[in-house]
Amino acid sequence: MSERTPLLIVEDDPALLTQMTWAFEQYAPVSCGDREDALVQLRRHRPAVVTMDLGLPPRPDEPTEGLQLLQEILAMAPDTKVIVLTGQNDHANALKAIGLGAYDFYSKPFQPELLSLMIERALRLHELQAENRRLSATRTPGVLGELLTRDPQMLKVCATVEKVAATNATVMLLGESGTGKELLARGAHALSPRRDGRFVAINCAAIPENLLESELFGYEKGAFTGAVKQTPGKIEAAHRGTLFLDEIGDLPAALQAKILRFLQDRIIERLGGRQEIAVDVRVVCATHQDLRAMIAQGRAKVFIVSLGAQGALLATAEGVRRFAAVPVDGLNSVGAGDSMVAGIVLGLVRGLALTDAVKFGMAAGAATLLRPGTELCRREDAERLYRAMEGT
Repeated sequence: MSERTPLLIVEDDPALLTQMTWAFEQYAPVSCGDREDALVQLRRHRPAVVTMDLGLPPRPDEPTEGLQLLQEILAMAPDTKVIVLTGQNDHANALKAIGLGAYDFYSKPFQPELLSLMIERALRLHELQAENRRLSATRTPGVLGELLTRDPQMLKVCATVEKVAATNATVMLLGESGTGKELLARGAHALSPRRDGRFVAINCAAIPENLLESELFGYEKGAFTGAVKQTPGKIEAAHRGTLFLDEIGDLPAALQAKILRFLQDRIIERLGGRQEIAVDVRVVCATHQDLRAMIAQGRAKVFIVSLGAQGALLATAEGVRRFAAVPVDGLNSVGAGDSMVAGIVLGLVRGLALTDAVKFGMAAGAATLLRPGTELCRREDAERLYRAMEGT
C-alpha cells in the first residue's frame, strides 16, 4: 500500500495490545486501552476498521464499557466496521454486540492469521460501500438511468428514446422478453410532455381474446351479459397520457382492423355503443414476436407501426429507425387505410419522388401519412408488396 490504512485497536491488556500492534503493522495501527482514549483516536484518525475488547476499564470483567463504546463509535461514524474480541465462552455478549451493529466478533485466544482475514473482509466491504456512495452521488439523474448497460447499441437505443420522448410519434419496441421494453416505454412517457398524464399498460397476450376488446375499448351498459354499467376501456383511461400495448404481436386478428382505425384516427367506439370518442393518446407498443414472419404466415394482415403525421419509430437490435409502414404480404383486398400505405410504397417503387408518392397514396384513400425526409421501408419489402398488388 502506498498509504497505510489506519486500524484502531482497543485493548486493556498491554501484552496483547503490543502483540496485535506488531501483527498488524501492514496497516497503520493506532492503539489505546480505554473508552475515552478510543473516542479521541477515532475522531483523529477516522479508521475504517476497529478491533475492540468488550472488557474495558474501569470494569474489565464486565462488557458494559465495551458495549457503550461500540454504540458511541457507530453513532459517531456509522460506516466503521467494528470487530469485537470476546472470551471463548462469551457468545451471549458477542451476539449482543452484533445486535448493536458490530461487523463481526472474534473469540480469543488471539491468532493473527484468522483475525487478519476478518479485518481484510471488513476493509473490503467498507471500500465497496464508499465506492457505491460516490457513484450514487455522481450519477446523472434521468428516467432511463435505472437501465444499467454498457452495451453501445443499448446506450444508443436509450439515447434515441430520450430524444423522441418529446414527440407524439408512435414507438414500436422489439426485443426478447425481459430485455427492458416496458422500462423504455415508461422512460419515454416520463420524459414526454404527457408525464403528468397516466401511463396505462396492457398485456395483449395475458388477457383472453373474448375479453381483450372490452378491456381496450370499454363497453356500454347492456352490451353483453354482465355489463351492468358503462365502463371506459384502457384506451380512454390513457387520455392525455401514454398507452403501452405490450406483446402486441399476440393481438387477435379480429382486433387488428379496429386497432388500425384507432391508430390512424385516434377515435374509438365502446362495445355496444354508437358514439365516436376522440382520444388524445400516445401509443407505445412492444413485442418479442417476429412480425414480418407473422405477416408471411398470414397471422397478421397489416404491419403498420404508425399512421400519424410524424411516422413511427421502430427499435431493434440494429438501432432505432424511422418508418412509415411495413407492407402487406399476400394482399387480397385493399381497404382505405391499406390502399394509402400501398399506394405510397407502390409510387416509390415506380420511381416517384416522395412528395408525389404521398399524393399518390392520398389519392388511394386517406389523410397525410408522411413528412418529407421520413425513412421508408426496405426496397425488398416494397417490391414484395408491388408483386402482391399486381396479382390482385
